[in-house]
Amino acid sequence: MRTLTMKEMPVSERPYERIERFGAASLTDAELIAVIIKSGYKEQTAVDIARELLWRCGSGGLVALADMELDELRTVKGIGRVKAIQIKALCELARRMSGARNVSSHKMRIRSTHQIAEILMGEMSHLKKEVLKVVLLDRKLQVIKIGDVSVGTIDQALVHPREVFSDAIRNHASSIIIAHNHPTGHVEPSEDDINTTKRLVLVGDIVGIEVIDHIIIGNGTYHSMHASGIMKKILESIAGNNI
Repeated sequence: MRTLTMKEMPVSERPYERIERFGAASLTDAELIAVIIKSGYKEQTAVDIARELLWRCGSGGLVALADMELDELRTVKGIGRVKAIQIKALCELARRMSGARNVSSHKMRIRSTHQIAEILMGEMSHLKKEVLKVVLLDRKLQVIKIGDVSVGTIDQALVHPREVFSDAIRNHASSIIIAHNHPTGHVEPSEDDINTTKRLVLVGDIVGIEVIDHIIIGNGTYHSMHASGIMKKILESIAGNNI
């Protein structure tokens, strides 16, 4: 059975040529996916297959596509093992690029924790397991580094103060911002989240590295313990216990 390739499509409809002439931004989501798929089969072009794939994603669109497992991708006729892997690799690359945007330079200065939340939401909003990240800041509140500390189960992040602060100490950070996601999408901090934050604040006080905020990221939204006043209550609690 002969496959139908991009070259057999009218020139005005070929995604490759359109990218060359007008840039990648001129393509639809389906056409961009078709560039990765490359070829179709007898009845459908790569663009047709990409449209079918997006239709399967429903209102979730590209976000739902990123969440699809390899086996789910392969249920679409025309997408086999290799194409499914290529699509997953593309989605992961997009996720990493989203998380890295605006953080390519260590000169970026943080004026509010909202900036950090906006940077991390694109990468962390749709993760299926809890991931804890730590943002390292210098004395001028410039970002030194954003790194993963732990990957937990679907219910909890596995947090140890040694892992949180070791990188901060090596990089001479003056302060840190902690961030982790809730796969459920809800951003209200749990009792464990608050207790973990208190423990890290205590350790930070001992090693001389301030914990500025703990940000919880959900489905396109976030909760800042600093903005909500929880960090203030934690500090008051510690001071009240003379720790």
